[in-house]
Amino acid sequence: MRKYGAFAALIFCLLSRLTQAGQGPQWDSQRYIRVDEVRTDMPAYCLTVLEGEKVEKFDLKILSIIKNVQPKRDMILVVSTDERFKHAGSIHGCSGSPVFIDGRLAGALAAGWDGALDPLYMATPIEYMLPVGQDVSEAGKNTASSLQGASYVEVSAPLDMKVIRQKAAQALERMFVSGVRMPLATNFSPKACEALSGTLEAAGLVPLQAGAFSGTSSKTTIEPGGVLALPLCSGDIRMAVLGTATEVVGDKVYGFGHAFTGVGSIELPMSAGTVHAVIATRSASFKMASAGEIIGTLRFDQSNGVAGFIGQKPGLIDLEIRVKRFDDPQDRIFRCKIAKDRQLTPLILRSAVIGAALSQGDLPPEHNIRYQCRLKLENGYRLEFGNLSSEESVQEPAMNLFVLAAALMNNPFQSMPPEKISLELEIQPQNRVASLWEARLSNTVVRPGDVVQVHIAVKEFRSDLKEFVADFPIPPDCPQGKYTLQICGVEEYQNFLTKTAPQRFLVTDAKTLLEGLDKVLNIPGDRIYICMPLTQSGISIRNMELADLPQTRTALLADSKRLQPTTPYQNFIETSVPTGLVLSGSTAVELTIDKNP
Repeated sequence: MRKYGAFAALIFCLLSRLTQAGQGPQWDSQRYIRVDEVRTDMPAYCLTVLEGEKVEKFDLKILSIIKNVQPKRDMILVVSTDERFKHAGSIHGCSGSPVFIDGRLAGALAAGWDGALDPLYMATPIEYMLPVGQDVSEAGKNTASSLQGASYVEVSAPLDMKVIRQKAAQALERMFVSGVRMPLATNFSPKACEALSGTLEAAGLVPLQAGAFSGTSSKTTIEPGGVLALPLCSGDIRMAVLGTATEVVGDKVYGFGHAFTGVGSIELPMSAGTVHAVIATRSASFKMASAGEIIGTLRFDQSNGVAGFIGQKPGLIDLEIRVKRFDDPQDRIFRCKIAKDRQLTPLILRSAVIGAALSQGDLPPEHNIRYQCRLKLENGYRLEFGNLSSEESVQEPAMNLFVLAAALMNNPFQSMPPEKISLELEIQPQNRVASLWEARLSNTVVRPGDVVQVHIAVKEFRSDLKEFVADFPIPPDCPQGKYTLQICGVEEYQNFLTKTAPQRFLVTDAKTLLEGLDKVLNIPGDRIYICMPLTQSGISIRNMELADLPQTRTALLADSKRLQPTTPYQNFIETSVPTGLVLSGSTAVELTIDKNP
């Protein structure tokens, strides 16, 4: 019996620890104080770091208990009376700093006022923070958490990269639910910070260029009042969200006092950090800090705070970016680890690409970038794409990676996060933009089976007209009649394909999504495309093209009572000419096919 009793006791102990990890600590009135107990005449102070790694005590004065700031949510209004706080006003990065009232933990600094002359803060009561992570399903009832299940890909509709981009951008803007901007410590160059500031700030992140403060923290423990950092990107490129830890119970860490993304369940790397200085300005003040090595994982992100566990390893994505710049004698290779998150990963990837490309300064007004990207997904599938861009800075490869990651991780079929990404950028100081000027045919009347020559003039930047010649073969069985040849650049060609052959880009499952992404991303941008629509015949059933069907079969398959919807099939022939230029515009020429011209 003793043997079984000891085993039962061990099981009970393990279950108790698991329960505590999921539900948080039991309320201890000797350690914590409820907001209803707080009076304005009670002594108060907070713990935080303003320099280095030392947690220090800063006196506070309780101004008021504000009832129903939000439904059934009270806040404690405090002001710091410490001289070290007074010159800085409300400091971003103090979110989560534990507030003690009458010697007991009362809550965390959670919000302030930019531009305020006094260091005023709203504190979230600790009784609201300790339940964080107890029932994540409750977070699913919040508007913000519903974003976690959102899809950016339309089902049974032609794949549209612009729609995915728009939806992903809107989701990032809606992510800023707390209204509290979070400092994002980074080693980006000033130009990269400038290029990214709009997108990052829309998501509630304020990029802080480290400059002389660049480096990583050696601190490997998290304590109440210490830096609680989220290294979204670590390695050669660094991006870390900065806040403060409120409470540590066993291996569970509580912080921020407000939501970060507010999605409920989350998996982000977590670390301690070092504060180098407080940058005080009239508009806003920030902690300038560096994150340490990853020592845990943030698991819960809810309206009253965040919580994670020390010792747990987060999932990360390997990223390698090689930059070849005409003005740099050596190739620059940036190796990073990227946080794996459905909303944040696309933004982090885009930011890392821009940060790497602009690490040695801005690009000249006239430039072009040839890029090649390879991805290995967690499901073993591999994707590869590349192209040439000009006069777009590094926005095209960065945005393509943004949209690709957004589609892979936010679709209605299955999340397919990348496991490893490698990107090569070759930057040259020539403008490669050109526009279609005119086109003419060697013959405007030809027989089936003939080859017609298409002469195309393009206008290159600050150059004379340049002519390209393409051989366009006419099928031997092509019916007689008048046809229109459409000559276009890459964007117009993509529009032509979407309109003429939408079935080729229909997304019905994970397989067709991957195939569609592969097709869209690998349309070369440095070619002239020549297309000739043929007489409409046959039908398409989803992705299947059934050309040249007899009318009786076409009518049978197109019956509206059938489960599989059909669309008319438009066949066409095409060819393309490599130019080494990024072409825009389109034109059309008429062609007559006659067996007896």
